[in-house]
Amino acid sequence: DLAVAMKEIYRVMKPNGVFIATREHVISKIDDKEAFYANHAIHKYTQGENAFLLRDYVDSIKGANLTLKQTLGYSSSVINFAPISKTAYRNGIQKKLRFLTPPVANFITQNDRLYSRLCELLSRVNQKPGRFYSFIAVKPA
Repeated sequence: DLAVAMKEIYRVMKPNGVFIATREHVISKIDDKEAFYANHAIHKYTQGENAFLLRDYVDSIKGANLTLKQTLGYSSSVINFAPISKTAYRNGIQKKLRFLTPPVANFITQNDRLYSRLCELLSRVNQKPGRFYSFIAVKPA
């Protein structure tokens, strides 16, 4: 139970403590859970993996009275797309954008501000069941 877990995390944290949840599995709709389970490498052996809607993670964190500081989507942080390096990920995006012409693709991926915005957009439109998100929250003083 995600909400119960978050409340327990809040209970044991010190004031001003930082909660970091990395590589949490996110689904877009409840029906995606079966596809997530079917494609997960170890779930069939352990039955220990789970995935939740993004709003369930956010609501559980906030519902436990933690202050959510940052939500990092799949494309927004190397921790979520590892083991691919930042450079390899950026190069992959650049190749996919070449339909815009190579100079435009280079401009977008070499401009840190544009690239960051593009990664935020990619995180929002990615619908793959079980994609990784990470969350940073703080327990108020």
